[in-house]
Amino acid sequence: MSKHRIVDGRLLQMNKKYGQLKQKQKVKISGWMYEAYQKQAAEKLSDEEAL
Repeated sequence: MSKHRIVDGRLLQMNKKYGQLKQKQKVKISGWMYEAYQKQAAEKLSDEEAL
């Protein structure tokens, strides 16, 4: 699988580590993780069930 993708004529790296992301990207990921946690808590799922 390719680790790069061309979007709008630009070459993008798709396998960055968390520390290499821009702050805006980190905020978006944090929001997704919080939403997933809220759903897990509301449905009373274990970590394994949530995965």
